[in-house]
Parts: sequence; C-alpha cells; structure tokens
Amino acid sequence: MPSALLPVELRHVERRVRLTQVLSACTEVGMTPVLGSTIHVLAYLTDALAPVWHLPIRNAQLLKREARPFFPALQRDLDWLVGAGVVVVHTFDYERENDDGWRLAASYKLNGEAANATLRLSSELISQRSTAQFVREVVLAASGLGDDELDVIGTLDAAYSSETADVGDVLDLDTEHDDASLRAEVNRSAAVAERLGVLAGAQFDLPRAELVHLYIRHLYSRARVA
Repeated sequence: MPSALLPVELRHVERRVRLTQVLSACTEVGMTPVLGSTIHVLAYLTDALAPVWHLPIRNAQLLKREARPFFPALQRDLDWLVGAGVVVVHTFDYERENDDGWRLAASYKLNGEAANATLRLSSELISQRSTAQFVREVVLAASGLGDDELDVIGTLDAAYSSETADVGDVLDLDTEHDDASLRAEVNRSAAVAERLGVLAGAQFDLPRAELVHLYIRHLYSRARVA
C-alpha cells in the first residue's frame, strides 16, 4: 500500500520505527552519538533509495536546501522519540547557518533498553523486517562516506542535485507513477542505482543490498572528484 494512503497516525508510527532502525544501525557501525543533521541525511537516503528495495517512501516531499536535507516532520518525530525516552539527547546547542539564522545542532543516541521492544517487534513482522534490513544496508554503506561528504550530500546525490528543483523549491521523491520514464525523472537516485546495477551486473541481477552499496560508492567517487 502506498504510504500516502495510510492513516496519518500510522504514518507517524512507521516514520518513528524507521528512525529507531536508523539509530540502531548507527549504533551497530559506531556512529553514535550521531548529529541530528546526519540523521536527516540518512533518513533522506532511505527515502531516495527505497524504490530499489520496493519499499514505500516515508517522506516523499521536502524543502530543498543548499547542501543537505531537513524534514520538519522527521524532526518532530525525533523530538517525540526523545520525549518517549526511546532516544537520548547527548549534546544540545544552536549554530549559525549562513544568513538564514540559527538552527538546532544536537546529537542523539538510542536508549537501547527502551528501544529494544520496538526493534524486537519490528523484527517479527515481515514488512518491518525487510525495512530494517534495508535501513541497515543504507547506514552501513553511508558510514563509509564520512562527515564531510554526509554534510554536503545535496551536492552529490542524483535526485537532490537535480536541476528540476531549485533551492527553496519542494523536491518530490514520489515514484508512485505508472510511467517508468516519469519514475526515473522524479527520483534520479533510485534510477542511477538501478542503472549502476545494470552496468555492473551484466548478465545477471545484482542483489538489492549491492545496488545500495554501489550507489553510495558512486557518491563517494563524486565527492573525491569534486
């Protein structure tokens, strides 16, 4: 079922579960505590590459900023998880962001004991088990980029850097269209990942996890060239 057709409260729950899975994967790879800005980047990558895993996009529309994404709805969900005790604020501060004023600069870590019930239940559900595996692969791959590359993901990622949306416009990652060419145009990140799979796989189909890692390695190569 397309995520847009789910009840609002259920969409909130699914976004919070995915955030918990992101932070769990961050803990696994040693990315903890993790900056809030990095959480937004990782959440963005899970949305941009969700079609590769045949999963729904949780935050399809976002306001395009110059260097990296920020989801107001995701921040509200993150704040909710903090209030519920599932996530712990490790550091809290504000920092200047160009001429746009001040922004929250906090770092977070998962409260393992409080999050275990959610993670355990999600691992028992077929749909959530697939999502957790996908999120884990994205975080594992993205951990190799480094802080500098993650901080400017908007200049590297195919969909985010697309000229079809200017800074300040709404970037739409929604791929729920019948026309395959329109899907590729709307979400270039997933299209590039699939294309890399075709080029690398030649006579056989690569596993979905390998497509994710191929795309993230592609971003790393772009960062090195830049």
